[in-house]
Amino acid sequence: MPNCILTTFNYQIDQKLITEHQKVVSKMTEGTDIQFVPLRYNLPRKMLLHYQTLDYGLKHLIDKFDNFLILDVDCIPLSKSALVYTFERIKQNVLIGTAQRSMHIENNKHVYCGSPCVGFSKELFHRLGNPSFIPTERGDTAEELTYRAEEIGNEIEIFMPSTYEAEPFGGPAWELHSSEVKYGVGTTFVDKNGKEVYYHLFESRVHVHNELFYKKMIVHFLSIS
Repeated sequence: MPNCILTTFNYQIDQKLITEHQKVVSKMTEGTDIQFVPLRYNLPRKMLLHYQTLDYGLKHLIDKFDNFLILDVDCIPLSKSALVYTFERIKQNVLIGTAQRSMHIENNKHVYCGSPCVGFSKELFHRLGNPSFIPTERGDTAEELTYRAEEIGNEIEIFMPSTYEAEPFGGPAWELHSSEVKYGVGTTFVDKNGKEVYYHLFESRVHVHNELFYKKMIVHFLSIS
């Protein structure tokens, strides 16, 4: 069965950003066996939480695909090779994704594969006990995947931040395991060799920094074939 990229988003996201994201992902998956599944959620009189949309998506896709990459609507691969590499590692049952830390939780500065960009195989997902993406007392959305992978000694590969373009709305840049390693709005993540692999705007729902995303589209993607 083919591979899947799942992206969920709601009415808070600008249509222009949705369109640009889909252009990039479609370009990066062209000629591959990766199927892009965008899921817009908007139920009348009911606000769905992010984890609920991920739980819903996995429930309905788990029997149709062997490998999954969850991408936020403002998170994009910076090259086809980055995407191909990610799925190669997913097929090896490695939990892989971009670094994140739950700043509002006292959990010993636990760094995990964040929900904006996290990949895993169906086999690994079952091995981890088919966890919900729900936040828990020890972690935020999707953090349970990393905890469970750590507990069984499964290999984890985390892409680390190299640069960011702006401070988050209403606060300073977020720290990872130390104050020397931070990420913020418009973060570029790199692999273990320092090669740029993913770009994540963050906070696109507040419509403050979206121009940075559009600028990235112009500067980066018009310069690559």
